[in-house]
Amino acid sequence: MNKTPSATSLSPEMARIIYRKAYLINRTDERFRAMLTNGELAVAYYPVRGHEVIAAAAMAALEPDDYLVTTYRGLHDSLAKGIPSRLLWAEFAGKRTGTCKGKGGPMHITHPETGVMVTTGIVGSGIPIANGLAMSSQIRGENRVAVASFGTGPAISVHFMKRSTWRRCGNCLSSSSARTTNMPSIRRSRRAHRCPALPNGRRGTACRACHAMVSIQPVSMKR
Repeated sequence: MNKTPSATSLSPEMARIIYRKAYLINRTDERFRAMLTNGELAVAYYPVRGHEVIAAAAMAALEPDDYLVTTYRGLHDSLAKGIPSRLLWAEFAGKRTGTCKGKGGPMHITHPETGVMVTTGIVGSGIPIANGLAMSSQIRGENRVAVASFGTGPAISVHFMKRSTWRRCGNCLSSSSARTTNMPSIRRSRRAHRCPALPNGRRGTACRACHAMVSIQPVSMKR
């Protein structure tokens, strides 16, 4: 990347980019939930409320051709990475104008044009896929990085590898990680793999800290 922001700075231009992405995610999520409640739409949908800034800040640190592997709860990641919202709406509605011609639905969003390579419904499976994408980029001599987005479940599973990117958020979609694992903090599991994490205990929802964590630590090191 041409510019690497410090851990405490965020340019006004980048702040606006992150805000616009987060706002788009929020409004799209609100609209999806409203249509489901009103019976206007009947599809499988997984809300992303409260995670808008995480995706917006993290994806803003990537280049357009960088790889992303996300989960079936990844509407925020898909929008933040740059998939046009009209294509996502069409895919969710099963239309052939969608990202996968309506055959994938929310659990299998794929859009290589923006770097969204896989959306998987299998817990932790995105981590080895992202590692494979990173390896292929390295073999071809490309200056790309691969990001795997995952929750707390994979962080304590066999899929969690040393090369994985660590993006912490203690408040999960349904419960606190402290209640679903035998550790007071899921952050401890990354130490054995020497994965970078947000410094000074900063929470993943902090826009400035999250953007700096992705751009300065994993991305700048891999490039």
